[in-house]
Amino acid sequence: MSRLRALGGLHALEDFAATKGDYVRPVGTSYRGYDIHQMPPNNQGLTALIMLNVLSGFSLGSLEPYGAERFHLEIEAGRLAYQDRDNFIGDQNQVHVPVQQLLSRSHADQLRAEIDPARAMTHLPRLELQPSDTVYISVVDRDRNAVSFINSTFGSFGSGVVGPRTGVVLQNRGSSFRLAADHPNRIAPRKRPMHTIMPGMVTAKGRAVMPFGVMGGGYQPFGHVHLLTNMIDFGMDPQEALDAPRVFYRQNAVEAERGVPAEAIAGLRERGHDVSAPTEPHGGGQLVLIDWDKGTLTGASDPRKDGCALGY
Repeated sequence: MSRLRALGGLHALEDFAATKGDYVRPVGTSYRGYDIHQMPPNNQGLTALIMLNVLSGFSLGSLEPYGAERFHLEIEAGRLAYQDRDNFIGDQNQVHVPVQQLLSRSHADQLRAEIDPARAMTHLPRLELQPSDTVYISVVDRDRNAVSFINSTFGSFGSGVVGPRTGVVLQNRGSSFRLAADHPNRIAPRKRPMHTIMPGMVTAKGRAVMPFGVMGGGYQPFGHVHLLTNMIDFGMDPQEALDAPRVFYRQNAVEAERGVPAEAIAGLRERGHDVSAPTEPHGGGQLVLIDWDKGTLTGASDPRKDGCALGY
């Protein structure tokens, strides 16, 4: 604390003494027979659920998995969901977040009606999304207890502030706060900021099916949805679903990874998207798939980041 105070911070010992972790009930939605669970606000996990609700009204499985039409629908659903994220998500201990309304069928129908399969939307605000330095781990034991775990300092070196005695890198999550006085995520005392790290879980018939996560700061809702639709709609196996090329919309442009076919890029441009190559890969993920019928576990690890799949 003395280091923070010396740098102009307003922290007090009482702030740290009052800080605690909470056991919370996840938020979720149903997607093509599977239940998808995310952390509740102040977490951004709600964003992925809104995307899935919007996409559930399209027959994705009938499209080319690496085609322009599939990528376009994913991009547009994401832009709408991120608009909700930026407008509504905050610390539920201090502000009202209309979770049930945002997850309702009527809200998904309303958002879906804004999407033109042949043309990119032009009325949405610019998305200022940043990557982060995150570690995600999924674990399933012999009794099929499943853990979805994620940890992050947000920036590569967190806040850039290090405890002089311990060498501990301090978190930088407060940079997600807003300054607008009427915003649900505005900075305030004893308030938690909207944050991006979102461990995911898939269940079916009351049993765990897949702990999963896709790292990458603001990319994570896109990554979760891309991974899940790869597996559920296109029948990809876990490793194939992680390996598959990705797109991400930020700064008013689509960043398409190198594996996205040239025909798909041309199709996105025909729909009005500005398409460029990213400076680095989009995210990185891990998962363990539980097959209850066969009694098997299948692990997969994303080649975009350090990691591996290990079995016992």
